Amino acid sequence: MKAIIYFGHLGSTRKAGEYLKNLLKDTDIFDGNSIKKVDFSPYDTLILGINVRMGKLNKKFIKFIKKLQKRNSSIETHAYIVAADKNLKSTYIHMARGYLSTNSYVIYAGGELDSSNAKGLSKAVIEHCIAQFKAEDLELPTLDFNSLDAFAIELEEKKIPIC
Repeated sequence: MKAIIYFGHLGSTRKAGEYLKNLLKDTDIFDGNSIKKVDFSPYDTLILGINVRMGKLNKKFIKFIKKLQKRNSSIETHAYIVAADKNLKSTYIHMARGYLSTNSYVIYAGGELDSSNAKGLSKAVIEHCIAQFKAEDLELPTLDFNSLDAFAIELEEKKIPIC
């Protein structure tokens, strides 16, 4: 059985996790920002959704993965990363791999600029970025559903490449 645990702030990481859940068999989904004491022992695979904010991986993901490692858990872990800046995707993947085992599969799943769930300064920054994209006649970043489809196939067929 698989569990998707997403760590996000504004909804894109959840959206990607729900998309994956619909593609995968025998999969539960959890909001990593609000889980307290969940027993993950029934799961053989954890799929971690990680958002990037201000160039850094979600702090709750880092805390979660460190606790999991302290327990010496043998649960297989893989991850998808959600971030709007596709120019830094290899950097984000490298950052996530630093926390996961060497046989973990990590993909970049794109990202979105959506201020509807943001507040305060975050909302202002996102709206400014959206306005800048529009002013420069650029396409807004989107989730990469093709990468998520391929990721789901790899997970279902257990053809995870060791990178």
